[in-house]
Amino acid sequence: MVYRPEIDGLRAFAVLSVILFHGGYDWLKGGYVGVDVFFVISGYLITSVILKASDEEKFSFIKFYEKRARRILPALFGVMLFSFIISWFVFFTAEMKDFAQSLMAVSLSLSNILFWKEIGYFQLDADLKPLLHTWSLSIEEQFYLIFPILLIFIGRFREKIHLAFFIFLFALSLFYSEFLLETKQDFVFYFLPTRAWELILGVLCCLIEREKYFYSIKTHLKNIFGILGLFLLLISFYFFDQKTQFPGLMALIPTTGTGFIILFATQGTWVNQFLRMRLFVFIGLMSYSLYLWHQPLYAFLKTERIAELSSVTSLIVLVMTFLFGYLSWKYIESPFRNPQQISSKRVWQFSLYGIIIFFTLGLLGHLTQGHYTQSRLSHLYLDLEKRLQSNLGLHTDCEGSFTLSKNCRTSDKPEVLVWGDSFAMHLVPGLMKANPSVKLIQMTISYCGPIMEIAPIDNKYNKLWGKHCIESNQKVFDYIEQTKTLKYVVLSSYFLQYLKEDAQVVDAHGNKHKGQEKTFDYFLKTINRIKDLGIQPIIVSPLPQTGSHFGRCFVSKEILKINKDKCNFNEELVLQFQKPVFEFLKNVEKNVRVMWLKDKICTKGVCRPFQNNIFIYRDDGHLSYEGSEFILKDFKFDL
Repeated sequence: MVYRPEIDGLRAFAVLSVILFHGGYDWLKGGYVGVDVFFVISGYLITSVILKASDEEKFSFIKFYEKRARRILPALFGVMLFSFIISWFVFFTAEMKDFAQSLMAVSLSLSNILFWKEIGYFQLDADLKPLLHTWSLSIEEQFYLIFPILLIFIGRFREKIHLAFFIFLFALSLFYSEFLLETKQDFVFYFLPTRAWELILGVLCCLIEREKYFYSIKTHLKNIFGILGLFLLLISFYFFDQKTQFPGLMALIPTTGTGFIILFATQGTWVNQFLRMRLFVFIGLMSYSLYLWHQPLYAFLKTERIAELSSVTSLIVLVMTFLFGYLSWKYIESPFRNPQQISSKRVWQFSLYGIIIFFTLGLLGHLTQGHYTQSRLSHLYLDLEKRLQSNLGLHTDCEGSFTLSKNCRTSDKPEVLVWGDSFAMHLVPGLMKANPSVKLIQMTISYCGPIMEIAPIDNKYNKLWGKHCIESNQKVFDYIEQTKTLKYVVLSSYFLQYLKEDAQVVDAHGNKHKGQEKTFDYFLKTINRIKDLGIQPIIVSPLPQTGSHFGRCFVSKEILKINKDKCNFNEELVLQFQKPVFEFLKNVEKNVRVMWLKDKICTKGVCRPFQNNIFIYRDDGHLSYEGSEFILKDFKFDL
């Protein structure tokens, strides 16, 4: 196989887009498509390697997988070891268990499946997972297990059959991806069957190149297609964002662009000369190490226990990524890829021992619930972890679906019903503390606000979930109608899931609507129906939010013995972040009592999430148990 430096230049664009995207640079919201570029390149290069060896009758499955081990595992093990050491010092036990499970999954090339299963409202934030980015490696490794066998088998037939066969697989995988995109986007994002078409596109590029279909094409046409390919990549980087329906058909834009560059940006073309620039080629050569190191560095800084992620911090991480990436490429990747320096036997031993060690470390963390040793159970960590635990209200039974569990009520004849999402759950400890004898029942589902007949939907919460939310809320109202002892219904929600600019809601018939157009009317209708029953609705606003994780801020300041007033924030930021919610509740207040939690936190333009030695927040917007009791200490139902 002839070395093509322009492919390394293309890798440079791909890895830089991913790194800058995770760094939070707003001008590159579509940078995540760099992974899709890598998939196409991988499919092309792997096919080229296998077919060249087959042509020379030198192909060996053992040699093939040895090369994959040399290429992938040494640098990966280095990042896993680094991440384990840092995690030991900065993660709570719950987070450490979460990380330990990722160690096991990465060791078995199954991290894509783990991260798909872990997606949930109460999980450790996705961008705080140090090994999150290994999902793409797992997809490639799974592909490597199947593809060589398939390619060698198909090689027995005529070459034109090869192309037709892989076009069929490409179309099948792409159709499957698009078919499931609306209802199971997380599955589509993380799984090989719905991602395989991107790798197969690279396979097709290799087969087309071998057949020399474009061998005699004029240079000026190659220039046009090469520039078009680069243009498709750039518009993907700049115009895609996290709301783009992806991967599906939209992923054809960056992947087709990549295919055009591979096929047409050959020697002598403008794009070829551009991508062959020394800097791009150099970055491309160490792109794998750069990709491996950027995520854990960002993840550990984003915990805000070490530093707050500002533009300066992002720049520092970028510099650190290049430093660690260069050292990893120079002193780990390069030696292991050279058979003259490290023998086949040593590579297999290193790979086997590494997999066993990291899988065992992961298994121990899983079995010990993240404790590993008693040293992780220091009084400070235990206390902080307890203070910032998830506030689900009365019991874990009260989350997820409509329930009449006895764990979710304090009386069989309740007078107060708490209804809403997790922003209703977190009120319960405070309501109980302020009213010790209250007869209360809790009916809450995360993300599902107390609004009849509509539900919020997005890439994570699909129509099927929306149907569940609507049906559950109907059951809640049926309960309200049937329960003659009820006097008050406390309704609360995040509300932004209904009201942000791009928010969508689904109705009981499965029809989609803009959230801002429908939410007020349906919420007012819900409130009036409660009033018509002679029951008093009480609306509680969400806590003031800015998008920052105040729980982590408290932890960093506690560990470093820094004044926790450093976690204070400007009320102006709140008004910007939650503007649609405040406007919405101002209108609601014309019809029903609204309790504003902002008034308990913010005075004279400054919001104080830490008061009287109390962690009011447990994360970016939820009350801790102690915070709930503090904020609602004066709340009485008979006011």
